[in-house]
Amino acid sequence: MKEEESENSPTSPILTSVGAKYFRRQLSEKNFDESQMTNRFDDEQKPFLFIDDIEKSPYKIANINLAELGRKELSMADDEMAGVMLLREIYTPKQPLKGVRLAECLHLTAQTGVMIETFRQLGAQIQWSSCNPLSTQDHVAAALTIYFANGQPLNAILDDSCNLTRIIHEKYPHLTSMIYGSSEETTAGITKLRKLFKNNKLKIPVINVNDSVTKSKFDNNCGCGESLIDGIKRATDVMIGGKIAVVIEYDNVGKGYAKVLSGYGARVIVTEIDPICAL
Repeated sequence: MKEEESENSPTSPILTSVGAKYFRRQLSEKNFDESQMTNRFDDEQKPFLFIDDIEKSPYKIANINLAELGRKELSMADDEMAGVMLLREIYTPKQPLKGVRLAECLHLTAQTGVMIETFRQLGAQIQWSSCNPLSTQDHVAAALTIYFANGQPLNAILDDSCNLTRIIHEKYPHLTSMIYGSSEETTAGITKLRKLFKNNKLKIPVINVNDSVTKSKFDNNCGCGESLIDGIKRATDVMIGGKIAVVIEYDNVGKGYAKVLSGYGARVIVTEIDPICAL
């Protein structure tokens, strides 16, 4: 996504207590331009567009032609996320998230897009930013419209690596009193949050998703293994079968790595200093 180049063009706001603070949306690798990643302050209220009864922030999409492909990927992800679809069916009429202004800092993939649309159907307003612009899927981003209504502060956070939570604490501490809570899904993020908590600097409640059973038994054990193979093949374009693979540490992630590598025909060697895990 790119913002209109015109000096007077409206942008999507992230709020402060005095006026609106405007940020660029994260750009993908091929669209990245550091000159566009600066901040801008503007007290003028910017108009919003309405398309098919849906509010739309007047940003410019770099390539709107990607939206059709993005919508197809979102539809495929819908079919793979039966649990989320069931939540939509049960809770959309009840609107349990009405009044929630959720700020997300995550990888924007088709699966994240399904989650974003689910939150919106359940009543939440969404402001998304990418925790890593290089992982942003442009076609999915082009198919989504996600932002807050102008002038309204966030009151909940969905975070990756403590990126957004850290920024709120360091640059916008006055917003912490308005935030109901945050969730964190990574080990790195939980480590940072525990340090803040130990130093009595954590000002909002946090849900530790990283240590949940679904994360350790499903995502770590299954998802990480598939991501490992995908990353190796994209980076090297080599066959896994017949290779010798060394897995360091046999935790939930290590178990997933060993299982998938073995399934692809690699000879797997595991190293582990914990005698119980080594069994």
